[in-house]
Amino acid sequence: PAVPMSCRNVECAEPFTINDPAQRCYGSSCNTACCKPRTCSQVTCGAGMVKNAISLSYGLTCSNETECGNTCCVVLCKDHECPSGMCNKDNSWMAVGTPEQADKVCCKKNEVQCCDAP
Repeated sequence: PAVPMSCRNVECAEPFTINDPAQRCYGSSCNTACCKPRTCSQVTCGAGMVKNAISLSYGLTCSNETECGNTCCVVLCKDHECPSGMCNKDNSWMAVGTPEQADKVCCKKNEVQCCDAP
């Protein structure tokens, strides 16, 4: 039989998993037993984003950069810069969206074309 060992020295193969040093494992099961998905409380949100309070309260997890951004972080529309040809929606200052949906949630197409003519 395999001898149980501490997870303390196990290196997780997946970059978005976190080693749980309190666990013990046996041989080839160590990566599964020791490496747990990253929780939203362990994610650092990028510039212009804040942690999603709902994800934090439910202890949600993620397994890659995109999923972590869209699950654990939100964009505040008041701080979001809309792409060219779009402007902030009316009253969007209080809205939030996932990084993937920020343009849709925060922005609308310009209704009036502008020009630089005198």
